[in-house]
Amino acid sequence: MEKLIGPEQVDAFWGKSHRDLENFICTKPIKGWEGEDIRSLGEIVWSSSTILLDQHTEEESWRHLVLFPLHLLILSVDEEKQMFIYQGLLPLSGISVRILRKNTFEITGSMFESRIIVCSNEEEFRIWMSHLPRRVKKASLYRPQIQQKLAMLIPCDETWKRQELEKYLLQNPIQGWEGTPIQHLGNIVYLSIVQIRFAHSQRFEERIMVLFPDDLVILSTDDQKTTVQYEGRLPTQSIRALERSARVGHLEFEITGEMMEPVKVSCAKPGEYKKWFFHLQKPDYSINTLPFNRERPPCLPKKRKSCHY
Repeated sequence: MEKLIGPEQVDAFWGKSHRDLENFICTKPIKGWEGEDIRSLGEIVWSSSTILLDQHTEEESWRHLVLFPLHLLILSVDEEKQMFIYQGLLPLSGISVRILRKNTFEITGSMFESRIIVCSNEEEFRIWMSHLPRRVKKASLYRPQIQQKLAMLIPCDETWKRQELEKYLLQNPIQGWEGTPIQHLGNIVYLSIVQIRFAHSQRFEERIMVLFPDDLVILSTDDQKTTVQYEGRLPTQSIRALERSARVGHLEFEITGEMMEPVKVSCAKPGEYKKWFFHLQKPDYSINTLPFNRERPPCLPKKRKSCHY
């Protein structure tokens, strides 16, 4: 059973110094953490245990906050099992920090509900205020460079571009993202830029299609290739690929499944077509017989006013 501890305990927790505790975070398993190694977030700038105050319910909970150069990691602590538990990862880009009262500050952002943080003492508060606002400012200044990097990676027609685009998607905000953070969907199986056309649409549109072990994620970019937008997610266990290329030289297949309209996908290269078809093709039996998780129905790509779906 999870047992949360307070800030006066955690810095000396398990007989470890503050530095040893940070090393423990980076080298030992964190319950609930999936995806890339936590060390990919960079060096820890500062960490300490604080109180997170829910402004709606006014409930308090102890949380261990870990500040990285571009992210803020939120953990709880299981004292009995001697391990940390993942509670959230917030990108610093776009965050606002506001001092509320003694030893208390608030962080707000477009991708999460505001959080009120109460430090254990004046010294902890001073350290957070010396690091966090400065790191938020640096992350915001770094954002244009990140946007330029995205434009360089699309189209990802080379192996190194595909690898860098994978890192970009796992480390930067995705507008409109819903549900489980993308970092925790597992390792990326395959990714490429494709053209997609839905049953009710008359034209293909460019999309980034990202395959995880249990999910197929569909993303788009703005015209300037500076931001990534979430379009939808499909559970891989309830979809399949059917060949639909009726003409020579056309690399098209159709994604079908329960509770969704068919989606036609067009690939730019034969190699991409083969890989997508290999990963998504299922044995030739009725889709209705495929196992389906009723607790998580397919999340179809969202309809937006600016599109014609």
